[in-house]
Amino acid sequence: MKPSISVLFFLWISCSASVVAQSNDFGILNFQLGYEFGAHGIEHHISQDGNLLEGLSQDAITSTANFNFNAGLTKWLSAGVALQYGNFVESPANPQNTGNSITNAYIELRGYIGNTDNFNWYFGGAFGISSLKLERIAYYPQQFTSQTITTTYHSPHLSAINGFNWYFSKYIGMNFNILFSTYNFKLEDYSIDGESQAMQNYESDINTIGLHLRLGLSAKLY
Repeated sequence: MKPSISVLFFLWISCSASVVAQSNDFGILNFQLGYEFGAHGIEHHISQDGNLLEGLSQDAITSTANFNFNAGLTKWLSAGVALQYGNFVESPANPQNTGNSITNAYIELRGYIGNTDNFNWYFGGAFGISSLKLERIAYYPQQFTSQTITTTYHSPHLSAINGFNWYFSKYIGMNFNILFSTYNFKLEDYSIDGESQAMQNYESDINTIGLHLRLGLSAKLY
């Protein structure tokens, strides 16, 4: 008795699916190196002895270099770590910074909703720690002098990720990501010309919500 066409078709689909490789799988290592641009809405509050001295609502932009490493746990899941470093500019329309910088270190988890031999599409989340340094130069024309004022902040880092890897060769490809982030920076140190100052119940916090775009190169190892 000859098998029906539907049975043959089902067997063909099953065999084809079994030989299709995945670009994310158990033991596959993925490396991403790229550039990220972020636009943020921020609330900056300064207070002393519990009294609000200043409250600002403004925008900020970030521009960072990124390195991400992920290891495949299953075909549909990976975990990894990431590092970022770059510039943070408050009030982009009128930047008054000389050496502002932001540093992020975090772990991330990705779930894959598309996964073929040369393409994967993932959603995920990241959690870690962040450091922010703001530098300003205060000029005193009457004394013909200036001072460099540096404030350092720390914050937990939270972000949601939507991205893909597209491999145009066996090992090398590109990646693109859209991310949403939130920070809650708290003042850790205040210095003038490199000398830490007693803050005397002086507090400052910077809360942000951001949208980021990241583009870079991807590499995978089996």
